[in-house]
Amino acid sequence: MKKRFSLFLTVTLISLLSFGQLTGIKTIPGDYASLTLAIAALNNSGVV
Repeated sequence: MKKRFSLFLTVTLISLLSFGQLTGIKTIPGDYASLTLAIAALNNSGVV
């Protein structure tokens, strides 16, 4: 039981800490309506 809880906790923490990054070519305007929105997306998601 203790091993299962540890595994569950580990998987949960990893999934909470990981996030998807932006990839590919993005255009302004096009993918983003303004430079401010593009910078906000970069700050929130990161870059690959």
